[in-house]
Amino acid sequence: MSVSGFSCRHFSDASRLTPAPLLAHLPDARPHELNQHARRPFLGAEQTFDVYRRADLDKLGAENIAIDDKGQHWWNITIGSKDGSARQGWVCETGNPLVQFRSPWEWPGFVLVDNGSVSPADMYKRFLHATEQYLADEEGTEFMGTAAKVNAGELITTLEKAIDTNNDGKVTAQELKHALETRWMAEAISHLVVRNETEWGGDLGKWEELIVMVAITDWLRVRNFLIESRKSGDWSENF
Repeated sequence: MSVSGFSCRHFSDASRLTPAPLLAHLPDARPHELNQHARRPFLGAEQTFDVYRRADLDKLGAENIAIDDKGQHWWNITIGSKDGSARQGWVCETGNPLVQFRSPWEWPGFVLVDNGSVSPADMYKRFLHATEQYLADEEGTEFMGTAAKVNAGELITTLEKAIDTNNDGKVTAQELKHALETRWMAEAISHLVVRNETEWGGDLGKWEELIVMVAITDWLRVRNFLIESRKSGDWSENF
């Protein structure tokens, strides 16, 4: 199959899109900008990109692969747009400075994040605050300060740029699940290399704090459930 007359801007909505590169080198981009595939998957002002392996491109099927009259390969690919939706179009292997093949040893798109300064207990407090899992006698503000500190950290801000589709400043388990089911979001996460202190060494106090907090939280939930069950007269139905 051969095609002619195409350009690297031949997308279904070319007036608003910039071609997604196969691999791209962005020396001027800040590290956190390289992982915004979900909402900023195009090159240009945002300085970010999508990454496709040549082996995956060759598996797209005959209907999505073409060779033009100059012998150049074209692939019909799907990319993520700024609003998280999918866009589809043809991209060429040569002839555009925004589309490049790069060596995998260059680790294109990978981002290093140091999360070693955030304790497991603080991460758990942020989880309780983000999911609003408060106890009956809590007002919902107990972990607000800790959550704000963790949210301002490098890990959460990087994840937020990639998968926080509703822009509420929270990265929840539901958003993470949705991201892992969406190719360009999952790719952004898979290129995130996070450093945490190993649980096999270092200060064990941080783990003891987490264990105590989880144990107390779970025990209080069970206790409150038993009290409410007895008050409502449903004791026999639940036990």
